[in-house]
Amino acid sequence: MTQNLTADKIRAMSPYNSTPLEERLRPETWRRDQLAAVTFGIELRGHSIMLESDWDCIAARIDRTMGTCRPVVDEFFAAEFSPMTTAWIHRHPELDRIGEIFDHYVIAMRGLYDFTRPQYRDLVKRKS
Repeated sequence: MTQNLTADKIRAMSPYNSTPLEERLRPETWRRDQLAAVTFGIELRGHSIMLESDWDCIAARIDRTMGTCRPVVDEFFAAEFSPMTTAWIHRHPELDRIGEIFDHYVIAMRGLYDFTRPQYRDLVKRKS
């Protein structure tokens, strides 16, 4: 007797709460979210939390043709994303979520970076 499994049933059985397809796509999703969060910081908050060479490396690795099970974001990256500029972040469909990722990253990194430096003071004040 065969069992008819839906994606929701597979997620419920998985220790990672995801389907095998979503697991394969996770690295690309993380890469896009990380790049978007860093770009958000540069363009909208005026703070760079990553070296430009690292940003270029991640941007070059983005596969614009690969889907990530998020159709709106996939379409955005296929049509709007450019590794040559950061202006695309202004049109990102999940800008609020990307801002939250940036804020969480800044809070998590407080122990690793010297946030007393002048360029980070307003970030620390805003999140305290």
